Amino acid sequence: MVGRPVVRQRLAAYALVVSERGVLATEFSDRTAVPGMWGLPGGGIDPGENPASTVQREVFEETGQEIEITQFLDVQSDHWIGHSPSGVVEDFHAVRLIYAARCDQPRDPVVHDVGGTTAASQWVSADRIRDVAWINGSRALLGKHSHDVLRTFSRRRTA
Repeated sequence: MVGRPVVRQRLAAYALVVSERGVLATEFSDRTAVPGMWGLPGGGIDPGENPASTVQREVFEETGQEIEITQFLDVQSDHWIGHSPSGVVEDFHAVRLIYAARCDQPRDPVVHDVGGTTAASQWVSADRIRDVAWINGSRALLGKHSHDVLRTFSRRRTA
């Protein structure tokens, strides 16, 4: 007999990170329901942690980049019932705080949190954003915000 799903709500923070190299992307690992798909870097907020600090920590763990938060962009909320990375069936509610950030010294991305939910990371040039297999939430955020965030970054560099 299958029991009731574990009810779980997760507050997380993510960033649309831009640099002279484009937009920072992270690939989901086999521990997720969407392996091989791409998203924005970020993750769960630890108890007592400031969401902006979460983004900086998660971006470094998932990509090796040091960033500066520039503004709060959006909130996303999703609900589903399914298997967690540990195999537990969850009634899951995700609340994501989305920030804009810039990386003034972009390097080749490297995943420090090996064995987690991030398989790889990369910079995606602005002209290739539409070519990436983004998860739906990231695709929606990029469609809504990437043009303005990239334009603001470019203006700042030329000023």
